[in-house]
Amino acid sequence: MLSFRDILVAMVLIAIVGSVAYAGSSHNGFVWDDNFQILRNPYLHPDHPWANLFTSDVWAYLHPGRSGLSNYYRPLPMLAYRWLGGAEPHSEVFRWASILLNILAGWAACALIYLLTRRRGLSLAAAIIFAAHPVHSEAVLWNSALSELGCALFYFLSFCLYLLAWWEPAQPIANSRRRRKSAREMPSRSSRRHIWFIAAAVFAYFVALLWKEMALSFPILVAAHAIVTTPAAASIKARVRAALVRSSPFFAMTAAYAVVRFAVLGYLAKAQQGWLLTPLQFGLSAVRLVAEYWLKLLWPFPLNAYHVFTPARSLWSASVVLSLVFVVAALGLILRGISRWLLPSFATAWVFVTLLPVLNLRGVGANVFTERYLYIPSLGFCLLVAWLAAEGLAHLPVRVARIAAVVAIVAIVTGGVIQVRARASDWESDFSLLSATLPVSPHSAVIHNGLGKVLRDQKNDLDAAEREYHRGYDAAAAETPPNREEMAHALVGLAGVAYSRGRPAQSLQLVEQALAVDPSNGDAHVSRGVALLALGRLDEAEKTFHEAHTLYPNDAIVTNGLGLIALSRNQPGEAARYFSEVVSIAPTYPDGYNNLGRAWVEQGHPEQALGFFRHAIELAPDNGMFHANFGVALGRAGMLAESRAEFERALQIDPRLEWARQGLRILDQMQAQRSR
Repeated sequence: MLSFRDILVAMVLIAIVGSVAYAGSSHNGFVWDDNFQILRNPYLHPDHPWANLFTSDVWAYLHPGRSGLSNYYRPLPMLAYRWLGGAEPHSEVFRWASILLNILAGWAACALIYLLTRRRGLSLAAAIIFAAHPVHSEAVLWNSALSELGCALFYFLSFCLYLLAWWEPAQPIANSRRRRKSAREMPSRSSRRHIWFIAAAVFAYFVALLWKEMALSFPILVAAHAIVTTPAAASIKARVRAALVRSSPFFAMTAAYAVVRFAVLGYLAKAQQGWLLTPLQFGLSAVRLVAEYWLKLLWPFPLNAYHVFTPARSLWSASVVLSLVFVVAALGLILRGISRWLLPSFATAWVFVTLLPVLNLRGVGANVFTERYLYIPSLGFCLLVAWLAAEGLAHLPVRVARIAAVVAIVAIVTGGVIQVRARASDWESDFSLLSATLPVSPHSAVIHNGLGKVLRDQKNDLDAAEREYHRGYDAAAAETPPNREEMAHALVGLAGVAYSRGRPAQSLQLVEQALAVDPSNGDAHVSRGVALLALGRLDEAEKTFHEAHTLYPNDAIVTNGLGLIALSRNQPGEAARYFSEVVSIAPTYPDGYNNLGRAWVEQGHPEQALGFFRHAIELAPDNGMFHANFGVALGRAGMLAESRAEFERALQIDPRLEWARQGLRILDQMQAQRSR
């Protein structure tokens, strides 16, 4: 039995490893999907009904009233985002929440492994390796990956409760090659203790499902555990019966979850990839994907936020053949090990079974191979590594074995922590993340287009942005079949570059090309309205924005476009109403505050605009236009020195801003008149 001291030591060590590895990321900002899933999601605001989070998928806020936009029914992470963010989210709060959840998952992993093995040293070693594994870095460093951590925590807790229900405290999975028939002593199914543990395990499993769909592998894992732990002398029929008895409550909960999911989404799952694969190609691709996941667990170098996965089209390729050999050999060892090496067999099976949900190649997200999907499977891998090391050290003298074990664990943990801390800087901002990802995935259209947007909107480097968008288009066109969505995104990005260069006609032409490639591209419709507005075709622009607003009523950019239309029609009051809606939808969207300030200036109340301009500059300090507009408001409010400073700052950021240069000329004229 574990003493309180043993438990405390394990908890402290895991907490230290988890804290040291990730504490350096506490000041990282919101990146990538965070900007939309968290910052621009009105459902996360305190004034919206929290029930929306349980009756829609994670992207439902874009299309209120419509169901089935994605496969992601995850109400609990969305509820956590709402609770953590409040009216104005701060990334540091989210960062510490992820670090804490990772530590809690590490504690649960340690408890689970101990219940499987009843070996204190082995369980602690495996849990520490789990806490330091660099492959977890994406799940912990990315705010939008909170679902991985919550799902894992309750997945592990559910399995702990399941083990407590079916196993006597003194009965681990046997490790020797010989198994006694008495190795399995199940408590009476009618016992109150057993029923309560099963009920708690089923409830924890349901909670894991509400965090993420990856928990669907749980009943299969329970069945696999039952088969492995059934006495060696038992018949196949007895093993199957044990598997059905133990897993049936969890399969029943799966059926209940499926009903809820279908009621909310309108389906259980839908295709999200454009690949057209034969059954053979699908199977070969899944096998190769499993092998790549195993390889990443074994050799987590280089870590990458966006792996480009190409489906297997033929059996006769080296990667497919090697993958088939590996998977067949691993499955053969599992079957062989059922009668000889129970613990490593189950640890290996854990990895395979928990990867099953992500093998739905057409149903997962754009990046099929994703490191964060390894968070739950890695527990089996860490247990396998710890067991193999323990078996090898068992042949050494006790003292030598202990020293070697400590040295090995310290080396593994130190290497993992160093790698995680080095990677934390990659997730600091959109620019750092995409810049670090591109060299590893140079053929990713998503990354090229994403970097182009950052270079255009945040770095004001239009030439570099244009190059990235062209590369993104070429990469998307080279996919099989061509990725029309990313091709359209690249064209919309090029349209934005043209617009920023003061070429609205060229921008409109590129947007029309994007709509020809992908007529359903929402960004293209919005960009079309922006270009039409710049060309003075207000009626067409207004129609375009209203059509987009019907489809995307909670889209800040669409609502912002309607405000710009009103501002162009000299309706600053109406414009202010739209811009107020923009900042309500997306409190961290700087354009909304900037334009709301412009609306107040146009209404003749520059003093009311100052706070909005300050907020816009706080959110985007390197936007020259924001500083120029702030300078105008300050000048009209009579604060001439402050106005000059803002105009000068605007020109430092972007020397091409004629608006700021004109403001300085006006100030010079005013000063000259006063000096006469």
